[in-house]
Amino acid sequence: MIDHKGRIWLQLTYTADSQQWLIITADGTKEKIVNLPKDTMLTHISSHHLGVRLDDVTMALFEPIL
Repeated sequence: MIDHKGRIWLQLTYTADSQQWLIITADGTKEKIVNLPKDTMLTHISSHHLGVRLDDVTMALFEPIL
């Protein structure tokens, strides 16, 4: 996925207690890692929140902590 700033979000596939996404810039510089609840699906990235499907009927919006 690519966010509103043109950064690339790559889902890491190693086993962990959470779902981890590596955020890199277009030139490949690592910016941060985002942890989401395990067994969820990231549906969209906006400038205000992340859309995450928690199960078949529940969707959550996660906002950044500044």
